[in-house]
Amino acid sequence: MSDAALLVDAIRSGHLHTVIDSTAMPASFEFSASNRAGGAREGDELPAGGPVTLRLRSNAPPEFVTNVWNAGSIVSRGHRLHDFTVVVPEAAGVYWVEIRPADRSAPGPWLTSNPIWIQEPSAPPAVARRTATRARPIFDDKTTTGWRVEHDQTSLAAVDAASRLGTALPVWPGWRVARRAGRRARL
Repeated sequence: MSDAALLVDAIRSGHLHTVIDSTAMPASFEFSASNRAGGAREGDELPAGGPVTLRLRSNAPPEFVTNVWNAGSIVSRGHRLHDFTVVVPEAAGVYWVEIRPADRSAPGPWLTSNPIWIQEPSAPPAVARRTATRARPIFDDKTTTGWRVEHDQTSLAAVDAASRLGTALPVWPGWRVARRAGRRARL
């Protein structure tokens, strides 16, 4: 499967999280759940099957803390380890993770995970997944028409079409990004 297909599949499956790179380094993060019924990762559902072990792995800076939530309530807080587990009792839940500076110096979390849904075996799916009914290409295979670059006055950015194996492709990943006055941009 191509990189683009893998990326689209991960987004559609909810196997993703959001990160604010300006708060800390680019993130490396894994969030999974397991019980007697099996295993799940971000965006997945897991049938009830005894206590649930939530496993978290990240490269969070040492001054950051990891909090584990079930819907709107904190289940476990203040973790500073890069690899740890939290065991929660058997019950339906919507578990998600946030990682933030311990001193709350940033206006929001550095990382917020997608949830893992723990369901009762007879419960309907937590989120009805709709099938795409139409597709619209985002690249015309020739030009950068329809693509635009956003940047502030202290940075520069560009999107170019490049030819590879006889087909023009937008330069991605590997966008050209310029640095100015010590600032960086990452796409």
